[in-house]
Amino acid sequence: MKSFCVLDVGDRRVGLPMSEVREIIELSMATPVPVPLAPGFVRGLFNLRGQVIPLLDLAPFVGASRSEAADDRAVVVEKGEFRFAAQGSRIDAIEVDPAGFKPLEDAALFPALEAEATSERGAFLVLHVDRLEACLARAMNLTELAA
Repeated sequence: MKSFCVLDVGDRRVGLPMSEVREIIELSMATPVPVPLAPGFVRGLFNLRGQVIPLLDLAPFVGASRSEAADDRAVVVEKGEFRFAAQGSRIDAIEVDPAGFKPLEDAALFPALEAEATSERGAFLVLHVDRLEACLARAMNLTELAA
């Protein structure tokens, strides 16, 4: 069994490996400062106990449309030097057996996603943090080229 931190990102349910989740914070703790010329998925930067963390909207990377529901919390993810916070709602911890992962039909469109997992609490998309880091780096490079 493997533990995931599962959250709603827009209209999709997404899971991050619990081993890479540092903490869950209330967004009222983090007042992001906008970053000029940053791509739309960067909501801003905020200070979390002396560390500057980017607040990201993962919707474009998981194929979600933004919902009108207010995202009241954020998941702070840390893997090595890669750190970010992802806004979301309905955050929960779920354990699933990776042997039951199903491949995604639209995996080529959203390379940060690894598979679909199903638990007794419903299905969610598994986000691969290394792939997300590569997608973010590519998106930032494309933004720099466009500027």
